[in-house]
Amino acid sequence: MDTLIHELLHAAEWDAGENWVDKVATNTAQVLVVGGYERRPPRNNNEAEQRDMQKIVHSCLRIAKTHLDQDRWAEGVAHDIAVILCRLGFTREKTK
Repeated sequence: MDTLIHELLHAAEWDAGENWVDKVATNTAQVLVVGGYERRPPRNNNEAEQRDMQKIVHSCLRIAKTHLDQDRWAEGVAHDIAVILCRLGFTREKTK
């Protein structure tokens, strides 16, 4: 997950420094893992889960100081990262 987020951040912000991309990707992946996200067997996309993931990624991007004034950028990138991660099978275990 860390590597995927890292490369997606490069795609979204190609002129960002490697150090920033590396730190934000690692920290965002760690927050998602602590939140229960991991790669699981494919299942139907759950839009609510995707929105939850998007909120987490968005918060992580907003914490990154170089983008605190770029909320639209963070919203769009968070959405795109959440869509891709969900489509690749990164989800939370369903609670019963």
